[in-house]
Amino acid sequence: MSGLLCAGNVHAAILNDDGSFAGFLGIKNAIKLAISPGESEEKQRVSKQVASYGQVLDSVVIPGKPMVTVDFDEGDAETIGLALQGNVAPLNLTTQTRTAVDLTVTALDTWLELGDRYINPTGFLLKDNGGVNTLVQGVDYVVDLTMGLVKFLASGTVEASDTVEKTYTTRAVTGSRISGSKKNQLRMRLLLNGKNLATGKPVVVELPSCTLRSASTFDPLLGEFAVTSLTGTIVGDYSVDHLDA
Repeated sequence: MSGLLCAGNVHAAILNDDGSFAGFLGIKNAIKLAISPGESEEKQRVSKQVASYGQVLDSVVIPGKPMVTVDFDEGDAETIGLALQGNVAPLNLTTQTRTAVDLTVTALDTWLELGDRYINPTGFLLKDNGGVNTLVQGVDYVVDLTMGLVKFLASGTVEASDTVEKTYTTRAVTGSRISGSKKNQLRMRLLLNGKNLATGKPVVVELPSCTLRSASTFDPLLGEFAVTSLTGTIVGDYSVDHLDA
């Protein structure tokens, strides 16, 4: 007799809408893989006769829908895409150059958009109307170069409705972009290559098809490591192999 305490690698694969295999994701640190046969429903035939009123004449248990919950605590783009039920695509932005482009100051002490994000701080210039005098950062304006936002200060030399000239280049940026809430559901295949630490014996789980939804809130300011939780129905047969060696 022994207990069950497992370590293991969870392989998660995305399935297309028609159930065909779309490919495995990278191995994630799964902190939960909970399988339930589902909540069964009991159907009873109850006597209404005088002598046996209220007695159960027949009872049938209808099996529930098998359910699974899988949690990952990774923070990569694939996992965030699962949390947001979104599409993940490569992000590849090339360098753009803006030279003496007019920008109208519509208001003071208000964040205004420069028109680009991921701006290189090297070579960033704002000049007054006519391009004669260079505006001073921290005196005439403050700027968020990543977001492409500028705020002209009322205490500076710029007036509302002035036109200034902006000169800068953007950074070449690579990565991934997640477009959230693009998928009604997540169709996945889940495999566990596990080891019972109490016995050293393998435990292998296969869930060939699952229809899942995100049960997570994407909160990058939580102050704790984020957990992506997916939950839903196991479709068709599934298995757990409890091996002797």
